[in-house]
Amino acid sequence: MCGPRGLPGESDHLFHNSGDGTFTDVSKKAAVDDPQGYYGLASVFVDVDDDGWLDLVVANDSVPRSLYHNLRNGTFEDASYLSGFALTNEGLAQASMGIAASGITTATAKSISALQRFPTTIRRSTEMMAT
Repeated sequence: MCGPRGLPGESDHLFHNSGDGTFTDVSKKAAVDDPQGYYGLASVFVDVDDDGWLDLVVANDSVPRSLYHNLRNGTFEDASYLSGFALTNEGLAQASMGIAASGITTATAKSISALQRFPTTIRRSTEMMAT
């Protein structure tokens, strides 16, 4: 079997450091719990819209990618489809095997690269987000 299709997925988890040596699962409260049970493989916090607050980006395998916009109150909104990050330009989900984020020279854009592994090559898909 190649890929996760047919296998059960798992919700994503976000933990808050309680400051006493313990962590609290705030996934549902923060609205990043992934109730669809996608196949999350990697995530990164990055300020996608240059508003000074870290947003959450998740690379999922064989299903749409996730982009959660930070609402500055401990919660996020799902901006995956509205931002154009969820799918390729052709409207397809990809097997995102990892994720990397880096700043661009302008103050209004960030580059998010999701890496997809294919049998013989590794392709790089770059999505640009501008405010």
